[in-house]
Amino acid sequence: MVVRVELGIQQGVNSTLNSYLEKLLIMLTGSFGRKGTNQLHSWLQPLWGNSPGQKFSATGDEVIAGLLSSNIFPDALLGGHPDRLRGVWIDSSNPANTASNTKAVERALRSLDLWVVVDVAMTETVRLAYYVLPASSQYEKTEFTLFNFEFPTNYFHVRAGVLPPLEGTLPEPEIYTRLARALGLLPGDNVLAPLREAARRSRVEFAAAFRASLDPAAAGAPKEFPFMLAAGQRRMFNANQISRDPAWRRDDPDGALLINSADLDALGASDGDWIAIESTVGRLIVRCKIDDSMRNGQLALPHGYGQSYPAPDGECLTNGPRINLLTESGNRDPIAGTPYHKHVAARLSLVSAHEAAAYQMQSERIHASAAG
Repeated sequence: MVVRVELGIQQGVNSTLNSYLEKLLIMLTGSFGRKGTNQLHSWLQPLWGNSPGQKFSATGDEVIAGLLSSNIFPDALLGGHPDRLRGVWIDSSNPANTASNTKAVERALRSLDLWVVVDVAMTETVRLAYYVLPASSQYEKTEFTLFNFEFPTNYFHVRAGVLPPLEGTLPEPEIYTRLARALGLLPGDNVLAPLREAARRSRVEFAAAFRASLDPAAAGAPKEFPFMLAAGQRRMFNANQISRDPAWRRDDPDGALLINSADLDALGASDGDWIAIESTVGRLIVRCKIDDSMRNGQLALPHGYGQSYPAPDGECLTNGPRINLLTESGNRDPIAGTPYHKHVAARLSLVSAHEAAAYQMQSERIHASAAG
């Protein structure tokens, strides 16, 4: 038995129930951990620990495995509770573009007393931050492989940097080492010297010395929004946030809205037109593309777009749909808080010739400038 569970049902209605039933299916068929079946997921290991019955006081949401859903982020800052978040540290993440309800997230970030971002790219979140600690890119630092294609035989591959880092940037481990020392959380070189000596002798000695150095104690659509949008569809060319030159993208340069031909005809638009999509919290202008594998009333936009890129004159232009302008943070699973990104109520409308021409010109500018 093999079960593949992905974001389709994990970000749809009843996501927690679906995940629970999936686990029951594996158990009832006697397939749990049996040879020839799926590998055990890392969550079965107590890497983060459990937090049964724990709630986040500022919002009342359940804390699961020590984690909270990103959908509660605006409420955690703007709710007015005495225990609301006042300071945030963000590492290699762009919530101003990837978390639900972009406008609310931006308001929440601006309300903070302090927030710091560690990143390698000039993202929307970085532009808003109080402090930015720039990191070196993957070609400028030692890294290791996290995914492999040799399961069940695993290989660990350490890669050395091939280019010198840009001035003013540091590898993330160095950033955190310096911060930990400044905060008094990490000892200086004089204390760490015995660990280095043990590491030179053998891994076994280092493991024992390292352990000894630790603490000894130790949702349905309203009628006015008749379409259901999958906000964040994975396509052949995208995985997460796309941080690369738009000229490299040969297919789907504008991140088109996929729509059934009958729905597009009913709207009075043609394949490739610019149309408006609106949710309860926001509106986007997007290019449409006929895809009859979509059912009537079903729409899809890809994730990974929406970042700004500079034109030759220095103006920053947005490339593709910034989809979290359409998502609402309250649209989430009531238990785990998992966002219903694949279940966003929406409506469509035509745009004026002037508005369509403006978006067409912006698309041509950003792809032409990138190509140049």
